[in-house]
Amino acid sequence: MYQKIYKSMRLLSLSVLILSVLVTLIACFMAFTGKIKNEIQEETRLISTFLNTYPAISMSEINYPDKRITIISPQGEVLYDDSVQVADMDNHASRPEVLQALKNGSGSSERFSVSTGQNLYYYAVRLANGNVLRVAGVTHNAFLLFAETVGAVLLLLALIFWFSLVWAKRLTKKIIEPIEQSYQTDGRSGVVYAELEPFLNRISSQEDEITRQMDKVTAHKLRLSAITENMNEGLIILDNNACILSANESVAKAFGIERSEFKNKKISEICKDKWLIANIRKVEQGEKSNMLLHIGEKTYQIFMSPVYDKENHGGVILLMFDVSEKAQAEQLRKEFSANVSHELKTPLTTIRGYAQLINSGIAKEDDIIGFTRKIEKESSRLITLIEDIIELSNLDEESTEYEKQNISLKTVAKDVMERLQIRAKERGIQMQLTGEDTIISGNLSHITELVYNLTDNAIKYNKENGKVEIAIKPNQIAVRDTGIGIPDIYRERIFERFFRVDKSHSKKVNGTGLGLSIVKHIVKQSNAEIQVESTEGKGSCFTVTFSGSR
Repeated sequence: MYQKIYKSMRLLSLSVLILSVLVTLIACFMAFTGKIKNEIQEETRLISTFLNTYPAISMSEINYPDKRITIISPQGEVLYDDSVQVADMDNHASRPEVLQALKNGSGSSERFSVSTGQNLYYYAVRLANGNVLRVAGVTHNAFLLFAETVGAVLLLLALIFWFSLVWAKRLTKKIIEPIEQSYQTDGRSGVVYAELEPFLNRISSQEDEITRQMDKVTAHKLRLSAITENMNEGLIILDNNACILSANESVAKAFGIERSEFKNKKISEICKDKWLIANIRKVEQGEKSNMLLHIGEKTYQIFMSPVYDKENHGGVILLMFDVSEKAQAEQLRKEFSANVSHELKTPLTTIRGYAQLINSGIAKEDDIIGFTRKIEKESSRLITLIEDIIELSNLDEESTEYEKQNISLKTVAKDVMERLQIRAKERGIQMQLTGEDTIISGNLSHITELVYNLTDNAIKYNKENGKVEIAIKPNQIAVRDTGIGIPDIYRERIFERFFRVDKSHSKKVNGTGLGLSIVKHIVKQSNAEIQVESTEGKGSCFTVTFSGSR
């Protein structure tokens, strides 16, 4: 602003200066020319008076420096000229100053003289003898006047222009300084120019509004950043060239790379899955899409939507949901259905086979009793399996409320040991209860089922003449055996439904494969924790720790 005003004032000063010089030169020229014309007219009158008084005087005796004197007859014939040969001159009857003098007594004109090569002013008067006296003098034109005074004019012009520049700078600073002071303050206090007050108030109001909007945008950005950074779902924003504009921390964890590596990279450089790239291209055409993407052991469901900038495609938004548990649950459900079908089919096939033998009469009388016993055994196994499935189904219903009470773990352990005493003696297995009693809060049937299944498995998968120890500590019960143990590779799978570590051995122990699955569900329902310690060939120890003890 300072430079603009300063330049404007310099231009104004120069323009005014040039205009002033021109006006001055014109005024001087006019005044100078007028003075010359007045002198010529006065001199012409003096000469005419002299000639009228002394008509016999010779014209050669009359001499006026820098003036041209001419005598012209009424017919226009040049009778005398002190500058040019009369014989060389044309008839002057048509000259305007001559015509005016013959008619009015005097006349004047101004023109360029071909004979003298100068710009002359002519003034003529009619003499008493009828002739016309004409006196001419040189008048300076503007160019000639400027040429004669150019040095002085330029010097004066330079001095005045320098003076104007100094004052222009001072005036500009004086004008700008109050505005700068107003700008450096709050824009409203100390306003020097009343004309600027509405303008500055408007600026201050807009500045306050911009500040409020910026604060709002910043707060909104922080909230959005907090949401996207803390959300478990992955969020990816792509531009119209499939380059990653933004990706939150969940995406970085999913792909196992640093967030800085996403910058200025295409999604195809991060993930090589051809179906993902194909779906993104589909979404770029304006269609929504979703798919399952497997990254390592994780499974993600990705929802993709196009983003539009007015009517133009602006990019793609990808939302990633971790559905690994859901996918795993679905896989377990399929495996469970297959295993249930198999486990149910085996005893039913056996029962049907023996029943057909009896009904067909093929079976001998002595064999019928053995067949019926096997039918009863398989039926019992079938009933046990169905009961376990029903128990699992009930435990899966997390919304079901179970009655809780104070439970003595030692009492429960004694009851379980009594129920399993006969089975243990059949294999020569010794059972031992150690530790002081502890009281917990829970559902009695569930806790009894938990201890029973752990102890039953300790007997089933134990060695002949082995040992089972039930140890009770505050808020804790542990079942330890000296059985076959669990290999490390199966440690994480033993709680899966129908999973057996040693299938060949499992066929001999008459188990359903659901005992530990039921244990896991009861532990979860009881808000407890279970830990497994096992060494292959040496035995296992299952420890359950309760949090709701009293």
